[in-house]
Formats: sequence, structure tokens, C-alpha cells
Amino acid sequence: MSNNYKSWRALLVAAMLLAVGLTANAYDFMVDSIFYNIIGENEVEVTYFINQYNKPNPYSGDLVLPAAVTNEGVTYQVTKVGNYAFRTSPELLSVTVPEGVTALGNHAFYDCEKLREINLPASLTVFPITVAYNSPVVNINFAEGNPNYRSVDGVVFDHDMTTLLLFPGAHSNFYAVPDGVTTLGDNSFNSNEKISIVSLPNSVTTIGNSVFYSSSLVTINLPANLTSIGQMAFLACYDLVAITVDSANPVFKSVNGALFDKQMTTILQYPLGASATSYTLPEGVTHVGEYAISGAMNLQKLVLPEGVTSIAKAGIYRCYNLTDLSLPSTLRSLGDFSLAALYDIIEINLPDNITELPYQLFTSCTSMRHMKLPSELLTIGEQAFLQCYDLESVDFPSKLQSIEKNAFVNCDKLARVELPSSVSYLGYDSFNTCDNLTWVTIGDDNDTEEGCVIDSCAFLASSKIEHVTIGAHVREIHHAAFSFVDSLKVVVSLALTPPATEPGIFGYFGYNDKKVLYVHRAVLEAYANADVWGDFKTIVPIEDLGDVNGDSVLSIIDITVLIDWLMGGGGEINTALADINLDGKLSVADATALIDILLSQGE
Repeated sequence: MSNNYKSWRALLVAAMLLAVGLTANAYDFMVDSIFYNIIGENEVEVTYFINQYNKPNPYSGDLVLPAAVTNEGVTYQVTKVGNYAFRTSPELLSVTVPEGVTALGNHAFYDCEKLREINLPASLTVFPITVAYNSPVVNINFAEGNPNYRSVDGVVFDHDMTTLLLFPGAHSNFYAVPDGVTTLGDNSFNSNEKISIVSLPNSVTTIGNSVFYSSSLVTINLPANLTSIGQMAFLACYDLVAITVDSANPVFKSVNGALFDKQMTTILQYPLGASATSYTLPEGVTHVGEYAISGAMNLQKLVLPEGVTSIAKAGIYRCYNLTDLSLPSTLRSLGDFSLAALYDIIEINLPDNITELPYQLFTSCTSMRHMKLPSELLTIGEQAFLQCYDLESVDFPSKLQSIEKNAFVNCDKLARVELPSSVSYLGYDSFNTCDNLTWVTIGDDNDTEEGCVIDSCAFLASSKIEHVTIGAHVREIHHAAFSFVDSLKVVVSLALTPPATEPGIFGYFGYNDKKVLYVHRAVLEAYANADVWGDFKTIVPIEDLGDVNGDSVLSIIDITVLIDWLMGGGGEINTALADINLDGKLSVADATALIDILLSQGE
């Protein structure tokens, strides 16, 4: 990577750090060590001390907020507790909010490490469930008469007691949801590190989105009347060893602790804390649901049997210890990051009928070394192989049409990229910062009708590239496509019309004498007169390759001269024409290649 690129990035990072370091007062005035913002003619909200997240606020002890406050002769009603108002108040034990306050801001009690109790008024109408995130609250209490919310033993419900809204983070490790509750609200037990068992009454019909996300839930039995489970309801529950379902439930079924639909066609949730190291999906399953096997920490081997046709978004995601994944020939569809962050997987074999690799499919599969792409593949999606650091080689199929942006960024061990002429689009930053990439071929002499666009920064900062072949079908190359590629020696363009260009394709600092451009003799003048292409110091007709002594004839003499030169005999040779294999250096391989050419011509 060039010093210019590093300097540019350093300046950007410095500017960002400077911006983050700026601080500003977040309050209009202070009374009795409580900070306020004026939000109306005679209204204020309680706010934090300073606009910097890593600074502690001075609130402490058992704090009782006033209903009104006077500053400079003006009396204000306290009507709101603002966003992050008490955040990071390490000595705050409890807070009592007065009547007249109608709203709590998001994360108002965030990261108050000793906070145990919050007392809220009947006037409150806005209660975000993130209010006490990352704080060990035991009880959240509402005053009687609140028309929207009520609390029972410190747990928050809607007024009618049909929806459980928030279970405080340090309330208890076992909880029996009251009979009559029909819904566990979105995120109601989210990130709860204390809860291990929740007993659900038969009245519960709905579990919302992310209800138990990242909680310490160990087991749960789903009642007969449950008909709906939201997205990510059990995601990141790494202690969960079993989900069981009432046999009378018409929608869901459990087999060996895993949750399925009643027809056993879709796995909905694998118990992430199960001790098994190997798991095979039951016969008849056709679909892996969203996040269904995401984060199964103990799994080392996973088998999807024949008949499985699809894996939904994040279906098999972040299974850190998985080393053996068997996919069936029936598989047709893959969701975004459905096979991402499988850190120990070395190789994944996809069936040939897969036509698209979706967004972040293999992102952070850091041990994967080789990928033979499906023969029917048409599209490699955005960031599909992002940060696959150990990926050494990829076999690209002959039908491939597009590689989207950032597809192979930071594939540090990828050495060669050889793309077929079927490729019509090479996306922005698609091979950016592939630190060991040396050889790039984008098509050949096959001039397809559709043509190909190489987008901006496609190979930016892949600094070890030495050879680039641009196929006859390439029509456009956008700016900085090969910029900060300091090792580039050879560029071969097979297009009979110089591809349209933008500034900085091969760098912004000119071309040194080591870079050689090879084109067909018939279009030599066209390239010499074209923008960007004409900047090459040396442009050589491809047809003249092998004419080592420069006499315009290929013969045994050229071999003799080249071998003599390689053995240190000196003499004059045309090094650009002697580089038969176009690898930017002269070696015995060039002599061998020249012999093959002459033999094919009957010399």
C-alpha cells in the first residue's frame, strides 16, 4: 500500500477522532445538582451533565425529582426525563419521577450500575422499554391510576394486563407470567442476565420480536395457544438447552429440544446451549428459518439432508466451532449472511444449482481456504467473501455475470483472480485490499455483446498486483480501479476499442517506466492517443511477443538470444517482447513458452 494512501487514511482518522473528542454542555441550567433543558415556555426536561458518553454523571443515592423548578425567577414544570438523562450514574440507587412528567426518553437510566428501583407517576404516557438498559433494576413501579401502564411486583404491563412490556434486568431468575397475559412484548426480556426459567400460561398467544434475545434463559415450555413467535425471539440465548411445546399446539412442535413448525418442514430454533457436538436435521425438513441455528456454540458438525431447499437470513450464522457442514444437492436458495462467521470452516461445497450468493454470505469465514463456485452461479453479492482472510483461491464459473461491491475485500491470501468473459459488472471495491493478489484476468479475446464495466476502486490498494489482463469485452473502467497498486508491471488490454476511462485508473501519480501496456497491433495508435492509455511509457503489440532480438521475425535465433541473455551473456534484447508469459519478469519460463510457440508454427 502506498504512502500516499496511508497518509490520506491517517488524516481522515485524525479528523474523526478530533470530532469525537469535542464536548459541549447538554443542559440549560442546574438547580440542586439536577440538570435541565428548557423545552417549552414553562417546561423543562431532566437531562445529563455533559455530552460525552464515557463521562460519569453526578447523580447519586435515592433521587426524588421535583415537579417544578425555578431558575432566574421563572418557574418551570418538569414534564419529561430526556434521552440518556441519568446514563452512567454509578452511585444512583433509585429514582422517583413526579406527577406531571409525561415521557421518559430512550435509555434514560442506561448503565446505572447500582440502580435498583424506578418509581413512575400516573401521568406518564411514554415509556420506552430501553429506559433501564444495562442497569440492574429490580423493580419498576407505576403509581395507581396510570391509564396506559401498570406494574405488578415490579414488572411492567399495559394497563389491561394483556401485554408484558418489560421484565426488569435483576428481578428474579424464575418468573411465572400471570394468567390472562396474551403477549410478551418486543424485547421484554432482552439481555436479561438473571432470568433462567419463564413459565407461560395457556393464555399467551404471541411472543414478540427479540423477547429473550441474549438472555440467560435455560428452558421454556410453549403453551398450546401460542400461535406467533417474532423474529430473533431466542437469538443469542447461549444457555438455552431445550424448547418444549405443548402437544396440543397447532402451530409449533419440538423434537429433542429444537423448535419446528407443526408440519416439521421448517426448523425455527435450535437450542444454542445444547451440549451435542453433532446435529442432523430430521428428514422432511425443507427450510432453515431465520437465525434458526445462529450461535450454536458447541456444534462441530451439521448435516442438512437431501430435501432441504433453502436457508433463510442468518440461518447458520456464527457457529464458532463448526468445522464440518454438509449441504444437500437440493439446496437452491441462501439468505443474507446465512453462512457467515463460521470461523473454523475450511471449505464449503455449494451445489451447482445455486445462482446467487447473497449479501455477506461468507463474511468472516476466516479459515476458509478454497471456494469452487457453483456452475450455474450468476451473481456474487455485496460483501459475500468480506474478510475471508485465509481464502487462497476461487474457481469462478463460466456463466458468472456480476460481482457486486466489496465482495472480496480483505481476502488477504487470495493470489489470482481469473474471471470469465461472461462477467458484465465488477463492482465498487470488489477486490479492495487483497494484500497478496498478484495476477488478475478479466475475460479474454471473447468480445461479448453485453460488454463489461469495471467500477471504481475495484482493485484499489491490492498493492502486490503485477499483472492485469483486460478482456476484449471490457467497455468501461472507472476511476481508481487499480490505484495504489504499486507493483503493477504488465497491463494487457485485448479490447479493439480502448475502454472508456476516468482519471486515476492506474494511479494518480503518473506511470513509471516499468509498466508495460500490451495491445493488438491494429489498435496500437488508438491506445497511444486515448486518455489514460496514452500515458503508458511503453506500449507493445501483442503479436510481436517473442521477437527477442527485434528483427520482426520469430525464429530459433530469438530463443538463442534469450537463453544467452538469461545465462548472463549480455547483449541487446527487447525485454518487453521477451516477456512471453507476460508476468513482468524474464525467466526460463519465457524461453520455454517461446519454444512452444515456434513448435506450434512448425519452426
